[in-house]
Amino acid sequence: IIKGLVKWFDPVKGFGFVVADRGGSDILLHANVLRNFGQGSVVDGSVIEIAVQDTQRGLQAVEVLSITPPHVD
Repeated sequence: IIKGLVKWFDPVKGFGFVVADRGGSDILLHANVLRNFGQGSVVDGSVIEIAVQDTQRGLQAVEVLSITPPHVD
């Protein structure tokens, strides 16, 4: 389980990236994984908890466990 921040997510392209709190490479976040969580998109800067898998292309989210939108004043 990795906790991190949504760097950016493009609903048109259907993917985005997460930066893990512990550092390392960006983690691919695909729209299908978000849809399984019940969301079609996610706001940039959201705190997200994900289960990841190491693929040939790098780390990829396989399950979203929680999303906390960024705090806006």
